[in-house]
Parts: sequence; structure tokens; C-alpha cells
Amino acid sequence: MTSRGLSAHHQSGGMSKHQFKTELAHPFHRKRYAIMRRLMNGYAKGTLLDIGCAEGWLTLWSLDYVDAAVGIDLSLPKVKDATREARDRRTEFIAASFDSLPFRERAFDTIVWSEGPEHATDPEYVLRDVATLLKDGGVFLTSTMGLYPPQWYRLLRRAVGQWKREVQEWQRWGHVSAFTSESLSKLVSKYLRVEANILLRPFILVPIRRIQNFLDSLVQRLTGRYVGSAWPGFGCIMIVARKRKGSVSSG
Repeated sequence: MTSRGLSAHHQSGGMSKHQFKTELAHPFHRKRYAIMRRLMNGYAKGTLLDIGCAEGWLTLWSLDYVDAAVGIDLSLPKVKDATREARDRRTEFIAASFDSLPFRERAFDTIVWSEGPEHATDPEYVLRDVATLLKDGGVFLTSTMGLYPPQWYRLLRRAVGQWKREVQEWQRWGHVSAFTSESLSKLVSKYLRVEANILLRPFILVPIRRIQNFLDSLVQRLTGRYVGSAWPGFGCIMIVARKRKGSVSSG
């Protein structure tokens, strides 16, 4: 999918729904947002930039830990929703793309890019900008559900004739990049020092979604914990990184 295609995707009426309210109805998303809030509590400070802020929930949550926050999103409908719902003068919302971040160097103490890397055609370009925008010692929090499935899973999905359909489903949701926990950590570490790498994933991964959903529900009933993924079933990577003092990039 091209950059122009991504822009059209995020401006479309079908994507103007209230994303976070929808996601918080699902136990997996509640879990990952709870972890993100704990990470913000432990690391966020000063002035924060929320890249891909959607309706601004994380931006507003961050005000419990930071002095001021700016949220940007490519979708004008989402930015309008965020601006309308914001009730704090310490926030500002801007319609902008993460491919062209309109800020001066070393402007932020904390940058959050939640569920963003999978939507970037060139994630490294964004990370290079993030390193430039962070102050020395500043913190970067990112997460992605764009996990690259293991080879055995891909082979089995091909065997049942579902792999092409699954890739099309990723693209329909704007997922154009995929990662493993190791590959995302390696990419981030080219520009920042990785301090934590958290992987949320199902205990068991099967190539048939109905069975995966059943197993996720069973584990939740038996243990009271939900570690499975909403879709496509591979989990979520969450990374905390810090800018090295006196350096923007090691790559």
C-alpha cells in the first residue's frame, strides 16, 4: 500500500469511528492499555508527543504524568474528535503525518507511538525523526500489533487456502509493516537505547481463528488473565527506549 493509499484509508468514513471506545470493549486491548499507562507512570515526564493519537485517549491519560501533551494524527475526523473531547488546556491536537513531524529538534521529553509501526511504510524513517525530536535522556514508548507470524503458521494458512486472505485483511486495516520482538528491538536500538521489551501473546497459537478464540477464552476463564490477541492472534510488542545523551543515531 502506498503512502497516498494509507492517507485515503485513514480519511475514509469507515475509519472515523471512535477507535478507543471500540477497542476498550475487548479485554486484550484493556490489558495492553493498562500496561501502557503503567509505563507512562514510570517513564513519562515533561512535554509529551503522542504520534497517531486517534481520538486522544492516551494523550489525555498522559496528563497524569506529564506537564503538557501534543497529539498528532493523519485522520482529520479523529483530530476533530480529540479536540472536541479535550477539556485540558495542556493539550493540543494537530492533523499531521508521522512521515513529516512538524516540530523542532529536541522539543519533547517523552514520545509515544502506540500501535503505529505497523502502519508505517518506512518505520526507520519515523524512528530517525523520533530520535531527533527527543531531548537527551528523553523516553520513547512504542507498541505494535503488527507481529510477523512464524513460518509454520504461514505454511499452514497457505495449506488451508487462507494466507492470501489474511494478508489482505492486514492491509485493509492499514498494516503494511510486520515485526518480531527481536526485529523491532533491533530497529529501535539503531537510534535509541532499549530499556524494556514486553511481548504479550497467546499461550498457544493455532492457524484456525475460531480455535484460537476458543483457547483464548478458555485461558481467561481458567486463570482470570487475558494474554491472547484480538487479531490476528500473534500478540503485541511494547518497547521502552531512551535517547543517548549527546547522540541522535548510531546507524
